[in-house]
Amino acid sequence: MTGDPLQRGSATLKPRIASSPQFPPTRRHDQDRHDQDRRQPTLVLVLVLVLVVVVVLVLVHGAFADASGYRGLITGLEADGFTVVAPPNPLRAIASDAASIRTRVAAIDGPVVLVSHSYAGAVISHAVDGLDNVIGLVYLAGSGSNGSSTAH
Repeated sequence: MTGDPLQRGSATLKPRIASSPQFPPTRRHDQDRHDQDRRQPTLVLVLVLVLVVVVVLVLVHGAFADASGYRGLITGLEADGFTVVAPPNPLRAIASDAASIRTRVAAIDGPVVLVSHSYAGAVISHAVDGLDNVIGLVYLAGSGSNGSSTAH
């Protein structure tokens, strides 16, 4: 059987390997992926920053709640050495609620991470205006607002 490819010489049966012209090396692709991974901030990096830098965690409650809902969380965080503040959120309107939280945060010496739940996400998004001590915002089951006076 002279037509059978298995009976031909080994020169015609060379397997294609990753460095063949049809499959060029992927070094550039791997380098791009590495560069992209380095540029993207990760949650781990944020957590390390919070653990290394002495920060005050300000917990802001959402609607239909008050700061007492954070009691268990505050106890655990303080046991781990964190300084935690849970000011009351007046729950009147985003602008006035943000002003109230802004006043409380402005009185804190050192870096602050604001942690919000639900409606408070819109509040902290506005509260940071003019504050230079806030280094992070955390939204729990909520989101920031788009700059208008209503929550979306």
